[in-house]
Amino acid sequence: MTPDADSLVALGARSEALALLRGSAEDVLTREWDPSRTRDLLDGEGPSWARPLWERLRGLGWADLLVPEAHGGGGGTVSELCVLAETVGTSTAPVPLVAVSVANGCLARPAPSAVPCVPITGAPWSLTRSAGEFRLSGHHPFVAYGDTADSFVTAAAHPDVDILLVHVDANAPGVTSEPLDPLDGMPCAAVTFDDVNVDDDRIVARGPSAAGRWHATELTSTVAWTAELTGLAAAANDLAVDYAKHRIAFGRPIGSFQAIKHRIVDQRAAIEVARALWLRAAVALDGGAPDASALTALAAFWAIDQLRAVPEGAIQVFGGIGYTWEHVAHVFLRRAAVLSALLGPPARHREVVVPWLLSRMSEPRPT
Repeated sequence: MTPDADSLVALGARSEALALLRGSAEDVLTREWDPSRTRDLLDGEGPSWARPLWERLRGLGWADLLVPEAHGGGGGTVSELCVLAETVGTSTAPVPLVAVSVANGCLARPAPSAVPCVPITGAPWSLTRSAGEFRLSGHHPFVAYGDTADSFVTAAAHPDVDILLVHVDANAPGVTSEPLDPLDGMPCAAVTFDDVNVDDDRIVARGPSAAGRWHATELTSTVAWTAELTGLAAAANDLAVDYAKHRIAFGRPIGSFQAIKHRIVDQRAAIEVARALWLRAAVALDGGAPDASALTALAAFWAIDQLRAVPEGAIQVFGGIGYTWEHVAHVFLRRAAVLSALLGPPARHREVVVPWLLSRMSEPRPT
């Protein structure tokens, strides 16, 4: 586990600061958005994302939170990004907070437009070199907000440089983006690089520095998506709780029935565990802790395994009304499915978590 070097005073101050940030973010999103507006967007044609709302959030500095202050950004932390991401999930606001802020943080520069760049993580790129020029090829089937991005930031391995961190224009020769139509209407795309020329001015970093920078980018993206899924699940469960208090059956609120109570409480427990896990992972990333990768994988695995089922359980509480288009329950269900997909397959996270847990079990216990 990460070393507990912080004093109780420092931990308390950090918790208070995050609570204040959460309150401010909730105030903004409560005024600006609610799940019924997300549902209404699904009635339209094309990708459903709230561009005017995103422009408002960009004006508040959300997109540039991870950019260093010296480069014109907010100089914020991963923990702060995750708090904002959780509030976005709670409101179901369809905005590219995670994708854009992570990409801007990786590039260490503010965003010049609404969706200028998004990261492509986990792609099996092929990087070749000929006559001194690098060429990038490969395919990624599911890039969040890839259909609206002006460019992409990604990394690929090559024997000469170990890792190359590159910034590729979406309209560069050899780059194709095929729009997708996911359940929640997010403007995703399948992105293909076909022998794309990577000029020197497109290379962000090389070698070990690029490897470390990209690894941090991938972990930050994962833990932030986890936080957004946590907020989404919490809102779905809260909606079910409110319904269970007021829906009368057999002369009493359905929340008084044991089956309903157990479902809601179990879901709340899963949400609280998820929140504790992503917060621990985010703090580890902020502090550069050696177990940040394992903690991030643990948070993601728990979210995929437990939180996707929360909107499904909420619909069970709503009963027949929860299956109608007019009700907002399906908004949570749709987004939870997409966010879970963005976190990747559970097996990938399990491969990181299991060895870490086994190593901790073999450690001598303090006397």
